[in-house]
Amino acid sequence: MALDTTSAEAVILYRTGDSTANTTAPGLVAPHEGWDYEGNWGGFLGTAIAPHFFISATHISQAGGKVFTAT
Repeated sequence: MALDTTSAEAVILYRTGDSTANTTAPGLVAPHEGWDYEGNWGGFLGTAIAPHFFISATHISQAGGKVFTAT
């Protein structure tokens, strides 16, 4: 049995016919729309929800004590 350990990044957009929808962060015209609360945690993505807390997907489990860094 072979195991594939490559990673993939994705965003699922439900019911949009626009293939470019929500693919880039807005510029300084629209600050605090959510993009600035996203950050890297190990090789994964997390979202800040308070000054000292963030959430991530449950299937990530523990990313090994990595530091959350804003993107």
